[in-house]
Amino acid sequence: SNPQDAKDQVQFRFRTHQVSARILFVELHDERRLKRLQAQGPGVYRGLLNPKEKTPIQASWLGVLAINDREKWQVLTMRDAAQVRLGNDGRIDAHQIQLWFELLESQPGQKRRDALPVRPQRMIATAGEQQPVKVFAPELRAQTKKLDALIETVAVAQPATSRDTVNCQPRANNPIARIQSRKPSKRVMDVTCDQVEMILRLRGKEVAMKQIDLLGQTRLMQRNSDQPREPIFGLAADSVQIRDQDGRGSHVLVAVGQPADIQTDAFRLQTAKLQLDRGSNILWTDDAGRMSMQVDRDLMTGEPLPNLQSMSLDWRGTMRFDGEV
Repeated sequence: SNPQDAKDQVQFRFRTHQVSARILFVELHDERRLKRLQAQGPGVYRGLLNPKEKTPIQASWLGVLAINDREKWQVLTMRDAAQVRLGNDGRIDAHQIQLWFELLESQPGQKRRDALPVRPQRMIATAGEQQPVKVFAPELRAQTKKLDALIETVAVAQPATSRDTVNCQPRANNPIARIQSRKPSKRVMDVTCDQVEMILRLRGKEVAMKQIDLLGQTRLMQRNSDQPREPIFGLAADSVQIRDQDGRGSHVLVAVGQPADIQTDAFRLQTAKLQLDRGSNILWTDDAGRMSMQVDRDLMTGEPLPNLQSMSLDWRGTMRFDGEV
């Protein structure tokens, strides 16, 4: 059975929902609202993640797709080789994916033939025995056991703010600057961990990640997409948080581990909790730790050395490193 072959499928369209599947059962609540839908795969679903802003969603599955009405919620569930595409360039593969939509009150002047007003609130993707959860986005490639994403909606007319823009201007000859991409739009993080939690922000057809939590046995490798074989840095930790610092567009990465271990081609740093401001290129910790690096100058005289030499720094309190030392 080929879900792309219309001759081998039942075709169903209702409001913003379009379903193509081998076997289909549908029950309507009324002329505007689905009460229950069940589709035997393989199949394809097309719809709008946010009907008001026209954010597209496309999904496929091999097992079963179910849409259930739960009073103030509508839940879309798909199982077995589930795949969801969000917006223009986001994709999630998993054994099971659930999307939760809040059913909103109709607005004054809204016609009965208009689409039912809904607002996406949450997406949960879980792995199977042989099928991990995989996340594909312009800035992230992740493999995990579970993805839990809260969804925020921003009106298209609302202008972008500093919260939506990362301002990264690395200084020349700065080892910390090597952690940054000279082209922020090309920066990609490759991640493996036990669980990913995030907040997704929808603006029209664009889907962006507002913040990310990587939990359990986290391994992160940051690369430039145009130079994938040359990682900018590697990080091993128990958990990693990526946050916007005070809404100024300066994203801060916080890693916790026993120890958290970050490595670049210029240095290696180990500590219980490290923080990296990817806008100002500052790396710091308030815990004891060790840093090792190769130096080419005498630290006392500043004179060049005939050969690179290894150097280790140990501390018990706070350490702040901007790459200028």
